[in-house]
Amino acid sequence: MTTYTPPAFSGHLIAANLAAEPHAQVHATRKPVTRRASTLMLAIGAALALVAATAFFDTWSDHHLLIAWSLIWAFAFAGLAMLAAPLRRSTIVLLNASRALRMRQQAAAADRALWALAQTDPRIMADLSWVMTRDAAQEVRGFS
Repeated sequence: MTTYTPPAFSGHLIAANLAAEPHAQVHATRKPVTRRASTLMLAIGAALALVAATAFFDTWSDHHLLIAWSLIWAFAFAGLAMLAAPLRRSTIVLLNASRALRMRQQAAAADRALWALAQTDPRIMADLSWVMTRDAAQEVRGFS
């Protein structure tokens, strides 16, 4: 009697392991990256705010350098305080979107590799055909 042992597809196993990973561990590894990225975004925002403030105050600060200097620093600190939370949230959104895109691309690459392997191995193609037939039957039962 012949037994069939399906080969291990690393792409699907990696995707399954990442999907099954507990959220606490995922968030623990993401937090420093998010903090560094949001700090960088905050520094960029503060630099842009300082450039804008310097350009604005430079036009009327002819002999009032101390007042202009004080206003620029007050503007900088107010900008840091106002931009910190929105920039941190937008950084988190951007990082999550890029992570989701990377996961979709990895899953698509794993699917393409499995399909290419199924093109050469009739046993794998039979398994895929059975799964697609089963899924189609379940969809039909769901609509009736």
